Amino acid sequence: MKIRLYILFALLSLSVSSVAQTKQKKQRNLQKWAVPSANYSGITPLGDDRYAIVSDKQPTDGWREVRIVVDEKNGKIKSVENIAFHASPLKARDAEGIVFTVKNIFISAEDDQRILEYNLNGIPTGRELAVPSEMSKGCIVPNYGFEALAYDNANKVFYTCTENTLKADGDASSFSNSVPARIRIQSFDENLNAGSQYLYLTDAPSAKKAPLQIAFGIPAMTVLEDGSLLVLEREFFVSKKYLGSYVRNKIYRVNPAVSSAISMHQVINKAVCELAMKKQLVAEWVTRLNVTRRGIANYEGMCLGPKLKDGRQTILLVSDSQGGFGNSLFHLKDYIKVIII
Repeated sequence: MKIRLYILFALLSLSVSSVAQTKQKKQRNLQKWAVPSANYSGITPLGDDRYAIVSDKQPTDGWREVRIVVDEKNGKIKSVENIAFHASPLKARDAEGIVFTVKNIFISAEDDQRILEYNLNGIPTGRELAVPSEMSKGCIVPNYGFEALAYDNANKVFYTCTENTLKADGDASSFSNSVPARIRIQSFDENLNAGSQYLYLTDAPSAKKAPLQIAFGIPAMTVLEDGSLLVLEREFFVSKKYLGSYVRNKIYRVNPAVSSAISMHQVINKAVCELAMKKQLVAEWVTRLNVTRRGIANYEGMCLGPKLKDGRQTILLVSDSQGGFGNSLFHLKDYIKVIII
């Protein structure tokens, strides 16, 4: 018994320690730097302080290029510059995730449930990730398709997943079905073919009362230098009276290299759930809308930022303001946030 208690204490200490060592910077409104309001849902570094961001409700397909300068000592945002919008000839696809592979850009979209490749001028190359048919548009719960897209540049591996549980794997997690979402994280190799698949179990929704709306699941992932994945879990609770709404965010770290792969054809039962990726909590925060707090932010995009002088890694996150949704009294804002790990 003493041994078991010691192991449990060690595991708890590891989790608490990881959160304690993480520092979060105050979120900043992108309009401070005249960046247009949008539905920002994905971000990826291009090099030289430049980043590409996508919006899931833009007039045309493509991405916006910005320059984000981070203070190399303390991780604060020093400046953001709106450079240009790189339009694609395709119609808007409900772009959600974006990655840069040194040569080209890949964008995941919820409208067609495809992940297409583009050159740096915004022109589709005709190539795309070979998404398994079991993850195609007809297999997802509406509005819970591909959100997250990540790329491991060292090993040339892509990762994506649906935001919530696939239809074949059960009902989506929600207020009325307060259970962990069963997420299949799918990898793809450098030839764009489907590779290993892993089971990820989110935490269960925390809402205690019925919402007007709720969005729950995984909107973003990014790959660290060691090949491990940061996974953003997000619960966006919209109160029936709006005041009392909140967004609960958690970032977990998982490692595909030490995780058990599963098959697309495996039924996710109790035995398979035992193979789920082991999670380590990295950061957690809540944004709210109430009488005293009006910084509610729905973070949907996440990527690596620059390393600080002391070697710590910054993580950049952007929020979806639904184009500044609101009225003269209050409207959502486009925030950028820095987390240091």
